[in-house]
Amino acid sequence: MKKASSANTSAAAASVAPATVPVPAFRTLKTGTCPNLSESAKLGYHIGCDADSRIQLSVHSNSGKGFFSREWVSLDAIFKAIDKCPKDKPLNAFWLAPLYAGKSVNTPSFLMAVLLAEGLVKKVERNYEKVSHETFVSEVNKLIESGVDIKVEDKPKKGAAKPKASPAIDKSSPTDSGAASAKAVSTQPESSNEVVPIKKPTRKASTKVPSKAERSPL
Repeated sequence: MKKASSANTSAAAASVAPATVPVPAFRTLKTGTCPNLSESAKLGYHIGCDADSRIQLSVHSNSGKGFFSREWVSLDAIFKAIDKCPKDKPLNAFWLAPLYAGKSVNTPSFLMAVLLAEGLVKKVERNYEKVSHETFVSEVNKLIESGVDIKVEDKPKKGAAKPKASPAIDKSSPTDSGAASAKAVSTQPESSNEVVPIKKPTRKASTKVPSKAERSPL
């Protein structure tokens, strides 16, 4: 009996589905647009928070041709990456690259453009400098407390079917709309059952001069 009980226990354990890791839920609090660092394209970005109310940023769209990652990155991780830049070295998008390991190389510079637009960094000649983030954090925390949750499309639709072209309408005569619709030009040749009569070849007049024997006597 003990063997049967252990077999049943093993079968029951095998039937239990493995636990799945829940996907972190992010709440979009604010959306915005800004130019990229070269001002050659327009970027769209989202500011949100996770289930623990930690502020997150995400690049969402790009009007240019460069690829990018839409991955959410926490504001704390962004500040830690920026703080790794020594004071005697210029701060630029290079220091944000570790946040997107294995992702598109365009995303760090796009994120820097978002930080610039939100007043989290300021431009100093050709580089950037971190500024106080207290105002930004205070405003986002108010959005978190308000419970706002903007519903946005995760990915734009691709391969949308183009509308079919309507048939050409013959507008040569000023008729009413019903008659004009009926005179849609067809691209197929019309068939006809009409019997066409066959023409018999006509004889041509002879030009031969008759001989004396063939001439009739006067």
